[in-house]
Amino acid sequence: MTLEFKAVTGATEGLREDIEVALFKAVQASDFIFPTDEPLAIEIVFFCGRPAGARASAKWPIGDPPCHEVTAAVRMALRGVVFRQYSHVVSIKTDKRYCVNGMEPHTRVEIWAAGTKRYNTRPGLED
Repeated sequence: MTLEFKAVTGATEGLREDIEVALFKAVQASDFIFPTDEPLAIEIVFFCGRPAGARASAKWPIGDPPCHEVTAAVRMALRGVVFRQYSHVVSIKTDKRYCVNGMEPHTRVEIWAAGTKRYNTRPGLED
């Protein structure tokens, strides 16, 4: 089971709602039955625009929203739709990146069952 979706998102305001809309479409298009009781791993990448005042050499966005707010917005949107309880999430990783090559700000979320090949290929998570 793997569920991946992209939500067009801006800053902190409206982040959860934008994620919920994209999640709803992804779940409807999926062949899986949700919510699941499986242990899950989640990977989140938040792509934000580079502010006009940011140094050209800056590789990592350090402005708002902080990673924990992005993670919380995604977890809240997923609960009751993809999983029943927060305890079903056994691994979660969140990164922030600047948009490149004209891409628009968005959040990419990938969810898969823990114990699958996809999960076990992540460094340090081998059986």
